[in-house]
Amino acid sequence: MAVMMQAFYWDAPVKEDRRGEWWNVIAEKVPQLAASGVNSLWLPPFSKGADRDSNGYDPYDYFDLGDFDQKGSLKTLYGNRAELGELDQADARLQDERHRRLGHQSQFRSRRGGNQPSGRQEKVDKVQSKEWKVSA
Repeated sequence: MAVMMQAFYWDAPVKEDRRGEWWNVIAEKVPQLAASGVNSLWLPPFSKGADRDSNGYDPYDYFDLGDFDQKGSLKTLYGNRAELGELDQADARLQDERHRRLGHQSQFRSRRGGNQPSGRQEKVDKVQSKEWKVSA
């Protein structure tokens, strides 16, 4: 059975006084959420929004995941690319552990023939290897 949890509310980082740290907040809670039966998270948009308190549903720069000083901040409302990657890795480790306990590998990983969690790192590496030109 799949249980998805929305890992944010409209202005969570602002109201919780965790602006720019939300990916870390969620990453810390992943083990507890997994123990409660949650096996997937609905995350807000990753890219930088129109202003520093934007929740991302009004994207300013689809490729700025908190790496460029634009719109009054470096990070997005939720954090930066590295913190998002750490959240992804925390989730991947829990998924791997769950599969080991159940005695099987995920179909996607075994079909790819590798140890890379769902091919996500290859996609991140491709994006990080490109040089993005940002105009002021």
